[in-house]
Amino acid sequence: MHYLWNDEFGAYYKGMGCKRPMDPVSPFVKLEVVPSATDPAHLVHLRCGYSDKFLRLVEMDGVRFVFATADSPAEDADGEESTLFDVVFPADEPGAVGLLHVRTQRHVRTFFNEGYSDEINGVACAYSTDDVGSMERYTFAPWVAYGGEA
Repeated sequence: MHYLWNDEFGAYYKGMGCKRPMDPVSPFVKLEVVPSATDPAHLVHLRCGYSDKFLRLVEMDGVRFVFATADSPAEDADGEESTLFDVVFPADEPGAVGLLHVRTQRHVRTFFNEGYSDEINGVACAYSTDDVGSMERYTFAPWVAYGGEA
């Protein structure tokens, strides 16, 4: 999943960042799943392995992009700064997960618009409130630490 994590790419992307290559051993793609304090059985926060920031939604030009810019998890499901995601396990694809942003009730999927450049196309956004068929499905490999420990 490409998500946005920094502000080094100019004025338009300030506070937003840009996607990085999907090298499976890169710290840019490592996500830590942090169970919610209020509902640890169902809700999670996602922390960027590179910046140690939590993923949240930020709206730009009518699109809610996934940013890794929150300093701490925000448990308020109705708050503008909410970092809560519901993990969805599609019955038709064992081993895959989907993500639903709790506050907006929108499924996370890959953004694409012909009017945008390749720098922003392919980035994760919270796009659809449709059924689970419209969400992006992800598989997450366990991160193996040096020495072979998971």
